Amino acid sequence: MPIRFKCKECGERLEMPSSHFGRRAFCTECGKSILVPLPVAHACDKCGKSRVMDGRRDGQICQCGGQMKATQMFIKKLPGEMSRTYDVDELMKEIGSETGDL
Repeated sequence: MPIRFKCKECGERLEMPSSHFGRRAFCTECGKSILVPLPVAHACDKCGKSRVMDGRRDGQICQCGGQMKATQMFIKKLPGEMSRTYDVDELMKEIGSETGDL
């Protein structure tokens, strides 16, 4: 599933495969090196529509007027370890809430 985000230098909307998060890429518009952000699945609490956004951005307003809430995030592990998708509530219990907002 692709991750869509804006270049912090020029504002160009970019799309990369979620497997590229955490890696450096180049903006297709300005050519600057950028870090591909963490893909997090969000769902609307009103209509149920879902989308992948860069990072945990709870509280954004959906087109229907509902609020988007983080539901899943992909955690990349070191080579030899298994990467997987976590339910956000499950992940918060596992790592603890002291790490702050993801």
